[in-house]
Parts: sequence; structure tokens; C-alpha cells
Amino acid sequence: MWETLYGTVVLAIVTEPLLRPIQKRLRRSRISRRVAAVNRGETTRIRCAARFRNSGGARHRARLTVKTEGVFLSTLDGKVAELRLGTPRTSVEAAAELSMMVCNVAGRQLEIWLPAEEDRLFKAVVARLLD
Repeated sequence: MWETLYGTVVLAIVTEPLLRPIQKRLRRSRISRRVAAVNRGETTRIRCAARFRNSGGARHRARLTVKTEGVFLSTLDGKVAELRLGTPRTSVEAAAELSMMVCNVAGRQLEIWLPAEEDRLFKAVVARLLD
């Protein structure tokens, strides 16, 4: 039994440094495809985190959907479904160093965090919101 555990640990230690560059390359290509899709006006789904500011709640896993009609937010737990961002009644503030957007929605501030390594995608989504 210990031999199997030892073999598994050694295999993990050896393969992890080999897989890291491959994962990085795949992540970059995925980001490039999403940025191109946003710029072309195609429908794109982006994983993110969201929460209402000053509500005392934790971040919720969410999905930001960028369409030609606008930008929509849906949480994965179903509490928020297809909330439209960037309408005339909302304002958007972007903090690029945090990969965070703050949208005023119906008098409440909604914080949206994109993954930190996706800076080009963040700028493309903010540009679409401000159009």
C-alpha cells in the first residue's frame, strides 16, 4: 500500500511542473478567443464572482454573459438570473488592478470580479459595458 502511495506522490511531483506550461498556454489561447468573440459581438460566457456591496454576504460564483444585446449576470446558485448590466440607469466603475467592476443596479452596488490573469478580457468587457 505504501508503495502505491509513494508512486502516486512521485508521479504528481514529476508531472506537475510539466503540465503547468501547457495549462498556461491553453489559458492564454482561451482568453484570446474570448476577447476576439467579445470584440466581434458574439455571445461569450465568462466565469466570475459577484456580490452586493454592504449586504454582508459572501461572493457568489457567477457567470457574465456578453451578448450583442448587452452584458448579463447570472449566479450559479440561481439567486440572480439574467441581471442586465450597463443599462441607462446603471453606472459602471472599473478597477483594473483588482479585475473588479462596480455596477450601480437599482440603487445597490454590485461588485463583479473577473479572474486576475484575464486583463485583456476585463478591458474588453468594460469597453462593451460602456458602449
